[in-house]
Amino acid sequence: MSKKYRLNVNRVAAVPRSERLRKAGGSVASSVAKTIIESKTESGALGDGHTHANLGDLDRFASDTNGYGYLDGEKIKSGYADEAWVLSDDSPTRKEFLSRINPDTAAGRITFQQGLTSEQNAYFDAQAQSTDFLRDMLLGKGWGVDALGNAEFESLRIRSSLTVLELICNRLSALEGDQILTESDTITGLQYLAATATYRIDEDTTKQVSYSVNSEGEMADSEGAVLDESDKSIEKIEKTYRLFFKSKYEGYFTAHTRGSILKGIFNNLPKVAADGSTTGASYFTSWMRVDSVNAQANSAVVTLYPDDQVPSGINYAPCELMVVARMGHQTDEERQSYIYLSSTEQRMLITMGVMSPTTEFSNIGCSIGKLPTPLLNWARENVNSSLPDTPEYGWFRRLFAVGGVITVDKEGKVIGQQLTMGDWYERCNPPCNRWISEDDRFYNAVTAEWISEKCITGVYTHYGCQWLCCKDGTEDEPRYDSTDWAFLSGNPDFTLEFEETDYNVSADGPTLTLHIVAKYHNRVITELCDVGNLEFTRQSWDVNGDEQVASDLQWSLKFAAEGRIGWTIELQGFDDFNIVNGNTPSKLTYTATLEILDGSIAAAATIELK
Repeated sequence: MSKKYRLNVNRVAAVPRSERLRKAGGSVASSVAKTIIESKTESGALGDGHTHANLGDLDRFASDTNGYGYLDGEKIKSGYADEAWVLSDDSPTRKEFLSRINPDTAAGRITFQQGLTSEQNAYFDAQAQSTDFLRDMLLGKGWGVDALGNAEFESLRIRSSLTVLELICNRLSALEGDQILTESDTITGLQYLAATATYRIDEDTTKQVSYSVNSEGEMADSEGAVLDESDKSIEKIEKTYRLFFKSKYEGYFTAHTRGSILKGIFNNLPKVAADGSTTGASYFTSWMRVDSVNAQANSAVVTLYPDDQVPSGINYAPCELMVVARMGHQTDEERQSYIYLSSTEQRMLITMGVMSPTTEFSNIGCSIGKLPTPLLNWARENVNSSLPDTPEYGWFRRLFAVGGVITVDKEGKVIGQQLTMGDWYERCNPPCNRWISEDDRFYNAVTAEWISEKCITGVYTHYGCQWLCCKDGTEDEPRYDSTDWAFLSGNPDFTLEFEETDYNVSADGPTLTLHIVAKYHNRVITELCDVGNLEFTRQSWDVNGDEQVASDLQWSLKFAAEGRIGWTIELQGFDDFNIVNGNTPSKLTYTATLEILDGSIAAAATIELK
């Protein structure tokens, strides 16, 4: 039996769900509807006898009231959607983006163009650094902090405090200007207290006038006359100030003491105008002597040195923010030295015995670089008159070298300076320790050669010892008390001994003549020594072996008071031998002690009587 269908067809223009179809202008839905409404017979033929090839595929599609499409009962997956509302938990899209509500991990580097704000802690498992960071103390740039906490950057400014386990300073540092290793302070304030002006009355007469601060803040004398520093009759003005120092920490007070010599240096930065010009820069030095110190107020009263007593010839007044350092002391030897590093003067200097602002030749213990003026003048007078003022020299008052010293020139060639000249003779003394030109030559009697060197220092043999000549063409004999010679090698012993003579005994008592002989560097130097440095003492013991200290001391004082101490000593009578009432001591010794100019001391105690 054939089936019959009754269809009511309402044609409605379909609106494609896909934006792609809407743009294409197609109407797939209308064609589908047109196919479905055809009647079907039992044999499968359409009402008009036409059949459709994709009818079976179309029967696989279905939809529900929520608007979802199905294929064979399963939801249809769409290739593209105009909007995505919710992503499933396993959506691959979640791997392409970071979550803003859940903890997440970014596999690549993220750049924030407008900065980054973290409301809680930020953690870095590896190094945090700037994009241009280069780790190097000399050539590095940028900043960086590694996982161990090691940080490297350009500078650090701390507004409150710094707490560290170990503080390493100047492991790599560039020093600008003058650096002085000594006690120092920074002036935070000052008061001009008084002044003393020295007036020249005439060629032979001067007058000093004292000035103090009046009610108007001017320097005036006892009669009210105000000090006029431009007065041509004033030779010098000594000014007194009270300086207040900065406290470096709680309870700090200055280390300067009365008599300290202070040097203050002030260097302010210039102001740069719009046209590039600079103004306001200044660099000046002030020399002061500390008159008194107030530890509680952390202040000191100082007097300025006159202009003619400072190295530059002009002494400036102190000012606020000036750093003052101790350069010497008038009386305390422990405070008369300092270490000075200067990039402006191109030298490193160690001084000693500084008692005034001006450094003398005797104050220089070590100098590397440009020689100070006193040392340069000495070198030009004694080494080379045309010596240039360049930072190429080193000076050491005392130099110890283990294994020898090798001298080289600028090209690295070894310069032979010490030449063995043979035995020293009074009338055969060729020049030595002189700077000569390459054309000059002299004859070396030891090697039988004519020698041409640039700085020749002769080494001579005398009494079996070697001596280094320290003065050009000296005719002094090499010996311990001559500054023209320096002992190099040989017998360094200084000895003192008695030339014993006959020991006589008579009714008036025993007598003994002792002659003292001093030897140094293998030769007798008795006639070169000062007999005033000779001491002569006696020690005696009684028959019981007890030392007679009081008697020996009384004898020594009497012997010296009578002026009987000399190179030849006469012992006469019972008293000199401590024989009392016929009781002779069990043992008797006489000791002579002598000190010579270089500090060497020798004692002779070879005479022992029993």
